[in-house]
Amino acid sequence: MAFKFKDIKIIQKLVDNPTMTLKEVANQLGLSLALVHKRVKRLEEEGIIRGIKSTFNPFDETISIACFFKSTKHAKEILCGFHNLPYEVSFVLENDVHYQIVVSIPPSETNQLLQRLNAFRRYSEEFFIQVVLKPRGKGWTHLLDAYNKDTNSWEMPIADMLAEVRELAG
Repeated sequence: MAFKFKDIKIIQKLVDNPTMTLKEVANQLGLSLALVHKRVKRLEEEGIIRGIKSTFNPFDETISIACFFKSTKHAKEILCGFHNLPYEVSFVLENDVHYQIVVSIPPSETNQLLQRLNAFRRYSEEFFIQVVLKPRGKGWTHLLDAYNKDTNSWEMPIADMLAEVRELAG
């Protein structure tokens, strides 16, 4: 599908504020409501926009705690303990003894969770924890800025990014 710059701006507005009406999008972009509606319909038909859904998150902010462990005898009990948590939990199974569990929790629950995780240590041969902090508000809409309206193409400044990484690495 060939993108138009207006399509990118419409998508960016809808992603930045999912509760925004098409009329508000049109007003902010200086476009007619009919044009915005037509473009959104086309994006839906092309599969770029796949339905509209409301999202619910009971917490304003979360952090992720990643727990890596090895257990040859008690893996089932540890996994069940994580599964019973009232939070979003992701499981990564490397093999039948190595596991990674990521729990997303509100910051106010961090100390209590870490204390409870400490109890799992005695049931595992290896055990360590990482706290994963997510930057606020960045999301992914900044990637839409990679669309060049003059060439109607996506341009990622990979060479610039690699040079920056090399400079930081010394």
